[in-house]
Amino acid sequence: MDKTISCRTSSKPDKSVYLSIVIPQYNEERNVQPLLEQLVASVQPLDASYEIILVDDGSKDGTWSQIEAAHASGVKARGIRLARNFGHQNALLAGLSVAGGLERG
Repeated sequence: MDKTISCRTSSKPDKSVYLSIVIPQYNEERNVQPLLEQLVASVQPLDASYEIILVDDGSKDGTWSQIEAAHASGVKARGIRLARNFGHQNALLAGLSVAGGLERG
């Protein structure tokens, strides 16, 4: 059975968030921290509420532990862990399903 695990206890979208950034990850252990540092530095000056959702698409390295460490350190990042590699598009869809960013109509 396929299983999804989230860093946070709630996988419901946070509707108070203005901007959601969803990034699929596959074997990106060495890139998680630099990516988050660059994203936070780019988004903070916008003075808008945001969230970063990293989707571990069945990585075989330490990607998930890096996502957990980032979340524990206080970075505005949530993680979703997929039980196996579902592919970029499905990982992106998994992240979008829990994103709370403002919808534009």
